[in-house]
Amino acid sequence: MKSVLTTHVGSLPFMDIEKALEYTFAFDIPVLFSLPKLDSAQFMLEEAKSILKEGSSNIRPPSNLNKFLLEKEKRQLTRFKYQLAGPWTLYHSEQPKVSFKQFSESLIPKYSLLINELSKEGELFFALDEPLLAKATQSQLTELNHFIGEIASIANVRLILHSCAKLPLEAINSLEVEFINLDLSLYSREELASMQQLNAPGLKAGKLGPIIEKELLTRIVDTMLLTPACGLTFHDIYYVKEMLTSLKQVQKILVAVNS
Repeated sequence: MKSVLTTHVGSLPFMDIEKALEYTFAFDIPVLFSLPKLDSAQFMLEEAKSILKEGSSNIRPPSNLNKFLLEKEKRQLTRFKYQLAGPWTLYHSEQPKVSFKQFSESLIPKYSLLINELSKEGELFFALDEPLLAKATQSQLTELNHFIGEIASIANVRLILHSCAKLPLEAINSLEVEFINLDLSLYSREELASMQQLNAPGLKAGKLGPIIEKELLTRIVDTMLLTPACGLTFHDIYYVKEMLTSLKQVQKILVAVNS
């Protein structure tokens, strides 16, 4: 049976962890969130560097992990999502004096350890956040696919690649990952029709435009993830709550078509 499931990108604007928990658990797939306004160390890149810097045998747990897992256990839920900066974004941020191939291979044990630990807690949807991927060459995309293949081999993980920025169509169709989460408002009708995957649509303001709706209604797959187009840190609470309402309305439309 086909499933259309709501989730979000990861970062939230709340200054209160309890309110953030209430919000994320209103989605079908709750997200182990970050709260950058509460703690600047929880911005995407800072969080990734902090978690991964200690070496392959010793990583720091993600922010808010314990309270999130307690709430998940209380609600008796299995699946959840976590999003972290991907290797290409880290490579551009760190600017190491090695090739992307060497850099990404050095990260495989670290990401693998993190995913292994998180996947012990249930069905894990793990998203690599790659806002700078448009700058990658074809050979670098090949190396990214190698990285994805290595961490995808870990049991009980479903991988997502997310990018808020517009990516070339060739890059999108070359990615070997289960879910590709993009801001669909950035793409033309022709580009959407040419995408091999439309199974994790990012919706600006959580709404369907006529072009996006036409494509999605004909391409519902076994599992489709509905998300905001990007993280929600810099939006106000009213917008964030309306986003959830809008995504649930889109979900009803897509489920009705499929029923």
